[in-house]
Amino acid sequence: MELETERIFNLKVPMNGISEECKAEIDRYLICETGHTILDPKFDWVWLNRRGTFPKRAAAWFRRVLKIDLTGEQMSKLGNIAKAHSDLNEDFWIDFTKKLSWERGEFGDGSSCFWTANREARYALEVDGAYAVRFFLPNPFGSWVGQDDGETYIGIARCWLVERYRNGQKFLIIFNAYARENELDLLKIARILSFHFGCSYKKIELTNYGETTGMVYINAGGLGYAIGATEVIKGLSRFDLEIGNAPETCTSCDIAVWGEDAIWAPNGDGPYCKDCYRERYAICDGCGRDVAIEDVTRGGNCKYCQDCADSMEQCPNCSEVFFPENGTRMFVGVSDDGRAKEEVWCGVCERGYFCRSCNTRWRRAEMICNHETAYRMECPICYARRNVGDELEVAV
Repeated sequence: MELETERIFNLKVPMNGISEECKAEIDRYLICETGHTILDPKFDWVWLNRRGTFPKRAAAWFRRVLKIDLTGEQMSKLGNIAKAHSDLNEDFWIDFTKKLSWERGEFGDGSSCFWTANREARYALEVDGAYAVRFFLPNPFGSWVGQDDGETYIGIARCWLVERYRNGQKFLIIFNAYARENELDLLKIARILSFHFGCSYKKIELTNYGETTGMVYINAGGLGYAIGATEVIKGLSRFDLEIGNAPETCTSCDIAVWGEDAIWAPNGDGPYCKDCYRERYAICDGCGRDVAIEDVTRGGNCKYCQDCADSMEQCPNCSEVFFPENGTRMFVGVSDDGRAKEEVWCGVCERGYFCRSCNTRWRRAEMICNHETAYRMECPICYARRNVGDELEVAV
């Protein structure tokens, strides 16, 4: 099962036309090989039905009725006989590629997470040596050009394909099929490829490091098909792909965390999932570094690490902390010896004075320096009430 890459080729798959001539040659071959042939009047002599392709159903009948296991070579020969005598074919144009870099949606895969949230999974597939099986249709306005015929094509479907070994023999696994308007599902692709390679296929449960929803997301809850010689895939019911690096386990909640989603703290603590990490660490609003929640110094709505907090000053007007370079020196009154009193205020207070009596913010031009109260800055309302009396009514 060698895969020739980067070449679009036409594959003619027999449809349901097994002729009498074809049946006679199949009878001769089976009798020569096994001493028996299929005599069941209920056997469905068509190439494909809901139970699978003709070679697969013939092998199942021999196993069930005659207790004879047809070899992979014998099943392949049955398929070749049917192919040689069939004049009812369905055309498919396919290629195999290791270049997983086409534009999202070109092969009906616009909703695939491998181009969005899980895009790093495509890199993991390429490192693993995986293929894409892509299906095309001839179209004069297509953007894909056939190497043999010079025709142009449009993409209509694709799935992932990986090579694996069992008992030293190679077989293929396909998963995650996408198609325009559901023209091709994974089962049909498995049947087409089994015909192309002259072998069997089998539905299996597929995981990647025990997960179906991790970095390498496997659609339909882990649906896959194994394609290979009957004796290789016989008895295979589940398989773990082990593509990419194994996931980390969150130190806090024990869930599997994939790739860049696993977060380590600067002190080496971890790994954590994103939610658990943010419960334990915050970003310092001063320097941008991560700091453990228990080491955070809060200033208003901001959080600071200890280094930033030690370099900050407290605004004497509102008590919030700020970096000295962001402060403004403000005139706040006159000292007993007649000198101007100044304080360094934060940027918020600098943009608007706070009344020292009612703690409301006013524009600088509206504030009044009250000489009778140690030059404290007051709003015009507090100043008026202090000098006229509490009975003053002020329209606001």
